[in-house]
Amino acid sequence: MRNSPVRYVTVQSSNGGTMTDIRPYLEWLGAHADELPPGARAFALDPEHYDFSHTWCPRSASFDTMSVQFTDDGVEVILVLAAWGGAPPEFVLRYRGVSHVESDGDHGGYPRSGLLVDELLPHPDGVIHELEFTGGTITVVARDLTAGWRGEAGPESPRDPRDEVRPSGPPVDLHDADHAPVADVEIPSGTVVDCTVMCHHPFGMGVWVADHGQFGHVDVPAIRDGKIRGVEDFPTIGTRVRAVARGYSGSRQLRLSTRPSDLPG
Repeated sequence: MRNSPVRYVTVQSSNGGTMTDIRPYLEWLGAHADELPPGARAFALDPEHYDFSHTWCPRSASFDTMSVQFTDDGVEVILVLAAWGGAPPEFVLRYRGVSHVESDGDHGGYPRSGLLVDELLPHPDGVIHELEFTGGTITVVARDLTAGWRGEAGPESPRDPRDEVRPSGPPVDLHDADHAPVADVEIPSGTVVDCTVMCHHPFGMGVWVADHGQFGHVDVPAIRDGKIRGVEDFPTIGTRVRAVARGYSGSRQLRLSTRPSDLPG
């Protein structure tokens, strides 16, 4: 029997199969997701990610390739997983500003090493992503990451931002690290700003504050007064809204509220 090295998830593998308990990590994520950088947080909170019954959950996708590139923005690592069942799409993870990468085990053998579970946790350098495969583990420490399917997948599935086939919906997801510049000057708490809704997620919505050149995030409870059933109750993408600054997260992401009760006047 081989026990998983991930911190919260319990994975026990033996000849009889694999038992995975994701609940402790989901409990941690519910309280600490805000500590992750924006791209990692978006991936961790995507509803498909840890729904093992979902068709497009990346679990069981198998290791395909891992490459390293040196860019003007630092070291980039690209990990590609092949969809299970012989399906053509690939799941692509792009890590930016990589400070550490480690592979333990045999991922290239036969049968191909399949993903059992993964865990994203905050790190002084950004995020540490531990992926537990049937053949071993891969660990990456990076400033941030993006993750999504490349090729045909579900219409609401997370997409590789560099996929040639763009999904329907917003042209820019500001939770993607490629579109989330860190502010040089912070907006003081209590400042009222005008912003544009750019993207929807189960955990809230992303907005662009053009006058300050900053991306901001509005958590679900801060979107409006009263009960919110889901994204159907969010302001539509492209809508101009007024918001009040509520400080910055640990990753220096601007937090905002659009609730009328929080706005002056």
